[in-house]
Amino acid sequence: MSGLTAKHAVMEQFLAEGVKHIFGNPGSTELAFMDALQDYPQLQYILCLHETTAVAAADGYARASGRPAVVNVHIAPGLANALSMIYNARKGGTPLVVTVGQQDTRYLLTEPALSEDLVRLGRPWTKWAVEVNRGDDVPMVLRRAFKVAAEPPRGPVLVSLPQNVMDYPVSEPVIPTTYTSWRTRPDPEAVERAAALLAEARHPLVLSGDAMALSGAHPEVAALAELLGAPVMAGSRRDWNFPTDHPHYLGGFNIMGGARQALGGFDAILAVGTGNLFSSLWYEGGSPLPEDAVFIHIDLDSWQIAKNYPVTMGIIADPKQAARDLLTALEKRMSPGSSISDSIRADSLSGKVRALIVDDSPGFRRELRVLPVFKPANAGDLASAFEASESLQGDEPWPVMTFFQRAARVRDRVARLDLVFTYADAVTRSVPMRLRVAQLPYAPRARWLALPLRTANEEPLGGRLSLVAHLRGTMSPRASLTGLVVDEWVEVIPKRRETTGVAFHYDQPGAQAPQALLLAVPVEGQQAWTRDALAETVLDALELAQLRAVDAQALAEGGHFLPALYFAFNVKGDSVSTDFKRVAATPP
Repeated sequence: MSGLTAKHAVMEQFLAEGVKHIFGNPGSTELAFMDALQDYPQLQYILCLHETTAVAAADGYARASGRPAVVNVHIAPGLANALSMIYNARKGGTPLVVTVGQQDTRYLLTEPALSEDLVRLGRPWTKWAVEVNRGDDVPMVLRRAFKVAAEPPRGPVLVSLPQNVMDYPVSEPVIPTTYTSWRTRPDPEAVERAAALLAEARHPLVLSGDAMALSGAHPEVAALAELLGAPVMAGSRRDWNFPTDHPHYLGGFNIMGGARQALGGFDAILAVGTGNLFSSLWYEGGSPLPEDAVFIHIDLDSWQIAKNYPVTMGIIADPKQAARDLLTALEKRMSPGSSISDSIRADSLSGKVRALIVDDSPGFRRELRVLPVFKPANAGDLASAFEASESLQGDEPWPVMTFFQRAARVRDRVARLDLVFTYADAVTRSVPMRLRVAQLPYAPRARWLALPLRTANEEPLGGRLSLVAHLRGTMSPRASLTGLVVDEWVEVIPKRRETTGVAFHYDQPGAQAPQALLLAVPVEGQQAWTRDALAETVLDALELAQLRAVDAQALAEGGHFLPALYFAFNVKGDSVSTDFKRVAATPP
């Protein structure tokens, strides 16, 4: 016999599990819990002003520590307040043990104040929900709660602790939880089959997810992507599941929709620990997977594999072990002379690079101008301007890359250069793009024209030449220069109060003209653009589009028109517009 009461057994079990902090917002039904807590100074109670805050703090602590965190909330109203963040923890795979006080079981049938069926209330959003009815059950229930919360797929559990039960004696011993090992290796035959499919792919894609982060498979998945020459997209972004500075990283998979477009063109997709991958906010209909594409899903959670759409292969395994075994199998298949897949992929990628740069058929080479060797008259100012690139960008190195990516959405030549770097990265570990900004006339404390304005009263600065260049090193004012001119255009930066318009275009396969719309003025009564006015004007244009032989349903998909809104001007916080040459070519 342990000689403990249930409330002290709770605290003893917490200590056995290595718990140091309890996050919560207690009330009257947690008096027994708090009474026992004062006898355990090793346990620190983090008092929060609201239940959502308590669960959110515990969520972050659990993610940072990698261990289940404990939350304590107050009966039905407190649990109801906490449910939104408990839902978040369930979807995000955060291991939480949520304890909630309950009224005395001897008069629950009278429906006392604040009472409710707490198990039924919490069950939809937890992995397991239980109410303790015997003191002897406390150690066992808490051990099971920690085990269920910690084992993949991780998530929150709920334990209801009635007031009277907390004073019951406990005869069962308090011992630490036994956690099972989940680092299982995949079926060797499945690995060989997956390797064979991936080795023959010409345009593979890797999707990484939170279970991959839990497994710590970052190095193995990165090596897989490099071997396959495949770009990587984060299927979910609750955890850091792929190095964002890796040259193969394309960014996150968009839950706002457009999955079919994002995956189009890939003939093999490897999803590693992504869970419920295609959980878009909007109904799009049909499968998001490209027709005839190979889809291989590796995950710890069998429920998520082929749950909604058929897959070519589903493999239940630890992502790290699976990626390691798959990498070994692929290296054997893709070594020189062992398979034609290397030459197929190399020919395909190098062929695209040649087509973009060398061959005349796409017109890319004819559109570029190679500058002769020259020495600029203002070489000193030019060198100083490029040296001040970060200063021009507000002491940040990344705005120019954002500018480049946005320009690639509306400028054909910039888009082709972006493709060249993408293919070059896929063929080999090439020199990364190093874009720098210069602005002439040079002024030491100037601000780049493409940056958003800092205050509502700041006037856009005009009359400047802005240069964006890919430079391998520093520019010497004494050296001769040459280079490749990719694109050039004039940006119109209007005044704050102006009734000129904003243009946007959309690219839809097989779409009929017009593929561009020009919004000439803001909504009636508005003399200056605001975000609400811009939104209303866009909605008006979408309605008018139906009269212009445009598929309004397709046009309404954000991916077809939102890119050009990056260039919206006369909106608070934005300052740069795009030119209208491309838009004006097609009558609006």
